[in-house]
Amino acid sequence: MIVVSDTSPISGLIIINRLDILHKTYGQVIIPDTVYKELSSLQRFGFDISILQNEKWFSIQKPSNITLVIKLTSELVATY
Repeated sequence: MIVVSDTSPISGLIIINRLDILHKTYGQVIIPDTVYKELSSLQRFGFDISILQNEKWFSIQKPSNITLVIKLTSELVATY
């Protein structure tokens, strides 16, 4: 199974050094490049995020359909 994740669950698992839980549960994990940029801020606090680039089961990708991303973002903002 492949899972796409946002920042919160991944940063929490990095902080407690249990990112392996995602791999064991889902196999392949994909995050958008913007999520990776957010996770990079953890390095300022001494957390190692190199696993995000070094493991084959973890993938950082740019969205392939920017129009759809913009539409979804506007719909999410409208609901708040």
